Amino acid sequence: MTTWEKFVARRKINTDLFLSRNSIKTREEFVIHLLARSIEPPDEQTLSAMFPQPVQQQAESQNSELAEEPQQVIATSTRRQSNTQNKKR
Repeated sequence: MTTWEKFVARRKINTDLFLSRNSIKTREEFVIHLLARSIEPPDEQTLSAMFPQPVQQQAESQNSELAEEPQQVIATSTRRQSNTQNKKR
């Protein structure tokens, strides 16, 4: 299997032109397109540079991560209280 980097270098491909000519709009479409042609997709860092996450999605993913943390803390403190109460009995 050829890597994306070797494929681009060997054929002197312009990435933006490649994406538009193949009607590729998402990283998932890109990866599927490459795998179908036995080309190993680039690493995550390169994919992120090629397909930056929209600002709104970044904010939503950060908010969802933050929303999960307090629930875990609450669950942990509730368990500690329960354990403390059980020890007193």
